[in-house]
Amino acid sequence: MAAGPAIRAGGVLEKAEIIDIAPTVLHLMGLPIPEDMDGRVLPVFEPGSPPAARPVERAPYEEEEIEELAMSESERQHMRSVLQGFGYLG
Repeated sequence: MAAGPAIRAGGVLEKAEIIDIAPTVLHLMGLPIPEDMDGRVLPVFEPGSPPAARPVERAPYEEEEIEELAMSESERQHMRSVLQGFGYLG
């Protein structure tokens, strides 16, 4: 379901999948879609609107470095127990 000034009213989508949401939202925001992202931009935009007129742009995936969080040893142990409880760690 989508609504807004750039969204075509009353449209019905054939073969839309959940993996199409992220590329569609990125395109709506004017951002490139990473090449390794699954899914497609759904045809939901009002003809003549900026998202409809703009070509779909793909961009190479760039891995960002993430700074390590500064946690105390007790915080690390708590985080490990929480993640184990969720089944993320063995």
